[in-house]
Amino acid sequence: MARRFSRCHEQNVLRKYAADSSGFCGWAVRSCPRKELGYARSSLAPDKSEEAGLSTSKLATVIPAKSDRVLDLERRLDLEQKRRRKAERERYRLRESLGRAFSSDQINVLEKGTMSANRAPFKSIHKRPTCKPCPCFYAGGVEKQVETSRCLSADIATAEIPERALGSHEATSASETRECSLQGVSGETKLLLDLYASYFPQVGPLKKFRNKKAMFEKIATDINNKLGVMRTGEQCCSRYKTVLKRKNVAAGKNNTSGCSPQEVPYEAELEKIKWLDDSLEPEVVRDASGVVSKKTCPQSSTESVPLAGSSSSTSHSPSSSVGQDDTPDSKRKRPNSARELHLQTFFEKMKELDERRAERKAERDSKREERRLAKTQRREEMHKEKMNLLREIFNLKKNE
Repeated sequence: MARRFSRCHEQNVLRKYAADSSGFCGWAVRSCPRKELGYARSSLAPDKSEEAGLSTSKLATVIPAKSDRVLDLERRLDLEQKRRRKAERERYRLRESLGRAFSSDQINVLEKGTMSANRAPFKSIHKRPTCKPCPCFYAGGVEKQVETSRCLSADIATAEIPERALGSHEATSASETRECSLQGVSGETKLLLDLYASYFPQVGPLKKFRNKKAMFEKIATDINNKLGVMRTGEQCCSRYKTVLKRKNVAAGKNNTSGCSPQEVPYEAELEKIKWLDDSLEPEVVRDASGVVSKKTCPQSSTESVPLAGSSSSTSHSPSSSVGQDDTPDSKRKRPNSARELHLQTFFEKMKELDERRAERKAERDSKREERRLAKTQRREEMHKEKMNLLREIFNLKKNE
């Protein structure tokens, strides 16, 4: 690109060429801006020319028209400015394209390039980390700048050779790290499900946790205390939903004919939670024979986490064994005693209601029996009276 001209330099050049053509032009260059090139054009107002004591005709005779050399110089200056602006735009576009195609460590673009002495370095709007300058950049012209991409691609290809040579070792270490992380996530998920199964019966009104959000916050705190892993309640809730979603997908494929069987992740823990959820299947139902417990606790490999508010005395209460007599295994203990306490209260209330209902039924039966006996006795008396009347009538007829 051509050398950048300052405004003073352009005026000096114009002054030189204008002075050669006419003395008036040289005088005009010193007094007028560069755009007007020292000549009074039609932009001069008539009132200003009259104030100066010059009419339009006199002004035309005093100041001559532009010479061919001045017009040629003006065109050359305009072309130079347009070419310089176009080169700046091309250089900016090239730098932006290189920044998108390569990383910041691979870009061989610097503000301190091999430039001419009077040329200001290019300043990008976006600040990027710089590296060693490329010798072919800023060598002059947009054509030289295009070659920068080829140099960059060659440097990147040579830099990738040692990385490919060490690819096997990096892949091995990455796979080992991934296996360790998966094992950690698996153990953390099992602990989360065990804590969920332990705290789930305590969610509800007048219980330890008002809603599931508070329960997941407690689970996150327990995981942090036991494993030293920072988790939030939202993360625990999201992990639980993800496990449920994967379980439903695997179960759906196993129930579809033609699909290969898939392993259901965390099946035992999820079955235990399903058994505790009364919204899916009621634990205690009532039929014509009485109260029947339909659910049985599934066997789990992991022990349930003990609750803070549980007591050993409530787990062996005699009333809690009423619903367990009908189960296949009556000696099997329930997973937590808090639920047994609620069931004990339920059974007591149901027993009181049954006793009251039996008393009312006995009273109704006794009254009904009394009414039936009174009615039968009355009918017998009426029958006797009728028979006596008939005998008296027949006796009278015989006597006559």
